[in-house]
Amino acid sequence: MRVADECRRGDGTRDPGGSGCGRLGRSVQWTVTTGLAYTLSRGVTIPLRNPAAGVLADRTVGGLSWYVLAFALASVIAFAMLRYTVFGRMLYAIGGNRDASRLAGLRVDLLTVLVYMLCSMMAAFAGVVVSSQLLAGSATVGADAALSSIAAVILGGASLTGGVGGVPGTLIGVLVLGTISNGMALMQVPAFYQQIATGVILLLAVGFGRLRAVLSGDSS
Repeated sequence: MRVADECRRGDGTRDPGGSGCGRLGRSVQWTVTTGLAYTLSRGVTIPLRNPAAGVLADRTVGGLSWYVLAFALASVIAFAMLRYTVFGRMLYAIGGNRDASRLAGLRVDLLTVLVYMLCSMMAAFAGVVVSSQLLAGSATVGADAALSSIAAVILGGASLTGGVGGVPGTLIGVLVLGTISNGMALMQVPAFYQQIATGVILLLAVGFGRLRAVLSGDSS
C-alpha cells in the first residue's frame, strides 16, 4: 500500500520521467548505481597510472587552485540562471507546486529531467576533480557527500518541499559545514563524531525550516 501511495502522489514527489515512484524510486536508483560502482571496482581503489591525470589538481590561477575558481564561476552562473532567467523562474514554480505549474502550461517533466541532467553533469565534474586530486578512483570516496550536501542546502534556507532557496544561502551552508568539519579535523575529533555533528545540524535545519513554514501558514 505504501509503494502504491508513493506512485499515485502528485504533490511533487512523483518521478519526472516515470522511471521510478517518487522519492522511493530515486532512492532505489541511487542504491542500484552505488552497487554498480562497487561491482565494477570490485570494492577496491583503482590507481590512475597516467601521471597526466593529476594535472587538474596541480593547476593554479593567481595562487588559487583552478577548481576553486571553477566552483566560483559555476556558482555565479547558477545564481544568474535562477534569479534572472525564465528557466530559473520556471524551476521555482515547479518546486513550489508541480500541479499548478503543469496547469499553467509548463513542461514539468521535461524541465525536471533537465535539472537532473545538470545536477549529474556537475556531480561527474566533481568526481573528475576528486580523482585527479587522489590519482585514484574509488566507489567509497564521497560516500557521505549526499548527507553533507543536503545539510548544506537546507542550512542555507532551502525547503524540502521545494520552491524556496538559492545559491547565496547554499554557499553559506557549505562554508558553515566546511568550517565545522575542518575545525573538528584540526582538533583531531574522530570522523564518526563529525558525522553525528552533520546529522544534528541537518535535523536542526529541517526543524527550523518546518517551523518557518508553519508560522508562514504553509501546512504542506
